[in-house]
Amino acid sequence: MSIERVIVRNYRALRNVDVTFGPATNIIVGSNETGKSTLLEAINLALKCQLGRRPAAYEMHPFLFNAEVVAEFVASHRAKKPQPPPEIFIELYLKEDDGLADLQGSINSMMVDQPGISLSIRLDENFKEEYREYIADPDALNGVPIEYYEIVWQSFSGHPLQARAIPLKSVLIDPSSISNTNAANRYILEIVRDYLDKAQAVDLALSYRKMRDDFVSDERIAAINKDLASKTGVVSDKTLSVAMDMTSKAGWESGVLPHLDNIPLTLVGKGEQNAVKVKLAMEASEKCDIILMEEPENHLSHTNLNRLINKIIEKSNGRRDLPGAALSRRA
Repeated sequence: MSIERVIVRNYRALRNVDVTFGPATNIIVGSNETGKSTLLEAINLALKCQLGRRPAAYEMHPFLFNAEVVAEFVASHRAKKPQPPPEIFIELYLKEDDGLADLQGSINSMMVDQPGISLSIRLDENFKEEYREYIADPDALNGVPIEYYEIVWQSFSGHPLQARAIPLKSVLIDPSSISNTNAANRYILEIVRDYLDKAQAVDLALSYRKMRDDFVSDERIAAINKDLASKTGVVSDKTLSVAMDMTSKAGWESGVLPHLDNIPLTLVGKGEQNAVKVKLAMEASEKCDIILMEEPENHLSHTNLNRLINKIIEKSNGRRDLPGAALSRRA
């Protein structure tokens, strides 16, 4: 399964883009700020309806819209020649495959009968009256009223989509977005979590829970809690104690630190960190149909960067279930 063509309109830096991909690994090359990363983000958005690994509905904001289109929209209303509200539009044309039969249809801008996915962010018809009030005073108009917008995610057959119903798997690998220690650890551990099979994930979670229980039962911690309990009525009417976080947010990912040769990952060189992120993500995405990868950080030497790119191409071309991958790279 692979993507043959992508059409993007009005999404961030991409005002009107139509890209055709080859059947194997595709490397997108261009200068800074030309929209390479945005293209991968748009593809991922259409594939998963996610932004930053969160449901797109919770991450919508006015700056998702192309700045030129928004400026023209505002100017048209102030010039008394109003344009309709801007829309973001993304289409993915997929290669014919028996497994994509449910996505096949001709409800797309090219009116071709092909499997595919479309995603649009547009004005919700239920907010027409509120929208009219919003544009009533052109001088006060300063952007897109994203609060009145909705996401329409559907197949080329016209059926609404849900993440679990998408018959292909994809992953967006973006090590360049990890800019601090905590985020880097979390990114690596999320990949490790994806790499583990179900039994391993359960074993790790149970072991971590046992460690938290052992902490409370330690005689030194018990003595501390006994002393704190003696302060009941002084600092609070309830008994104060210390324990490891047992909430659902405190899974093993929050308390485990990735290491290389017994050295915390964050103390290893940046080049090695980024190479590990990319290669581990590749291994974790073994069953993915589509891999989208942001360019590796420039902490890598030219030699190691070439090795990494060759590894990516070897990994993608050597798998029958992965006929397509895309890598964003600066010129």
